[in-house]
Amino acid sequence: MRILKVNIILFLILLVGFALRIYRISSVPPSLGNDEISIAYDAYSVINIGKDSNDAFLPLSFKSHGEYKAPLYIYVAGPFVKILGNNEIAVRLPSVIFGTLTILGIYLLVKKLRLGENTALFSAFLLAITPWHVYTSRIALESNLALFFLVFGALYFLKGIEKGKYLFLSSILLALSLYAYHTEWVFVPLIMIFSSFLYWKNIVNKKRLVYWWLIFLALIPPLLINAFFGQGGVRAGNEFILKDFVLQNQLSGVLNIFSRLFIIFSFWLEKYLSYTNLGYIFTNGLDVSAGYGISDFGLLNILQLPLVLLGILYIAKHIREKSTLYILFWILVAPLISSLTEGEPNLVRNLISVIPLTVLSSWGLVWIWERWGSKRLMGLAITILIFNFAFFYRYYITQFPYHFAERWTYGFKQIAQYIGQNKGKYNQIYIDPRFGVVNNSFVGVPSLYVLYFNREDPQAFLNTKYKNIDQFSFLKYTVKNIDWTTEEIDKGSLYIVSSHSIPLKRQNMKEIYTIKLPDGTIAFRFFQSY
Repeated sequence: MRILKVNIILFLILLVGFALRIYRISSVPPSLGNDEISIAYDAYSVINIGKDSNDAFLPLSFKSHGEYKAPLYIYVAGPFVKILGNNEIAVRLPSVIFGTLTILGIYLLVKKLRLGENTALFSAFLLAITPWHVYTSRIALESNLALFFLVFGALYFLKGIEKGKYLFLSSILLALSLYAYHTEWVFVPLIMIFSSFLYWKNIVNKKRLVYWWLIFLALIPPLLINAFFGQGGVRAGNEFILKDFVLQNQLSGVLNIFSRLFIIFSFWLEKYLSYTNLGYIFTNGLDVSAGYGISDFGLLNILQLPLVLLGILYIAKHIREKSTLYILFWILVAPLISSLTEGEPNLVRNLISVIPLTVLSSWGLVWIWERWGSKRLMGLAITILIFNFAFFYRYYITQFPYHFAERWTYGFKQIAQYIGQNKGKYNQIYIDPRFGVVNNSFVGVPSLYVLYFNREDPQAFLNTKYKNIDQFSFLKYTVKNIDWTTEEIDKGSLYIVSSHSIPLKRQNMKEIYTIKLPDGTIAFRFFQSY
């Protein structure tokens, strides 16, 4: 009877988790962002002709906006695009599905760590309503896919300690996580090494552990070859902490080697600690608020803070237990990888931290349940958490698309749709990639929106594309920065520019269409030349 009750509760948690991630998925976020449209088009191109937008055949890294993406999400998304068509749902649905399955994964992982049925259920429940994980599971993100493989890879390692056959599956899943996202390149080998030492005495047949490593190592050479001899390592090199311009400014003029090392260490330590900052985790780490009069949101529900503090007490009390050491290692090492990259704290690169922080929070609930034994207090805590999350979710669904439309490149899909219906009317179509109501502060990739949403032939695109320092041309489209003072007008053509880009009176242009942001502000103007 208890097993049935637990399964029903788990099923309801998964159902709620899926619903929170799938609801209005095509419109929240309000548009496919630059990274998403890159994934979407490459998935569309690869599934149809086996080549990406750069004419590479079944690549192991995909060039995108000057960096290189891990390949797995694109290959996973391909069949979805083929079946569901060229839309937002097709490219985001894999993230929704694998994000939901990760809720199941954390339940099974915590249960296999022998932390108790209650801790496992609480972990699944908390992950289902964690703003951080809900947010990332609604976007086409490689890190979300990698997290699924990491969690299940860790799970099947623990199962493999008892039944060796599961170690084979663990090796495959952990290797796939490396093909899914770059953070796992460092974290997975580290947690494998730690797990090997931690559970060494528990493994009866040590040969199985050797096979676990050998299978894993046998699956990653293509990735390593691409990283060291191809383009796969370009992204890691470009994003390494030593490239950070703030650090470079601090090092400028410092010649003493020890002083330079101290500056680098201090800079890294500050960045590492920023990932563990309680304000970042609980109050302002999730950038979804408008920034004027609206409360910020943390990666976790703010009312999880007391649960995390109680969870720390749990760790202190059970520090000698292997399961506690396992979670503690994950907590401490996960931010290490992200802290070695440039820029501000990044919730995508550090998504792997959501797992131990969720377990930590669930320990806090267990503390309330077991130490104080009050069902009313437990019910109150869960109710407060639900209302806390509901406040975030309502804002995210209703206000986030309104205030963040421009930052999510809203308008480029609408440009593609207009072009799809009217392109026969024009000799050429010129699009300025710069946009932003204030000073063209953003740069998009309109070519990919046109190609994806209009289902343009990928091979025809590759056959006609031409790029130089000034412009990018394909089919009958040209993407370039349009400066009206020097622009030579092509008669009978369409020019699409940002809202404050107005042609000169002498240029015989007529405004024929505009695209507005959800708040009514004009984002793009369409001019026809005569």
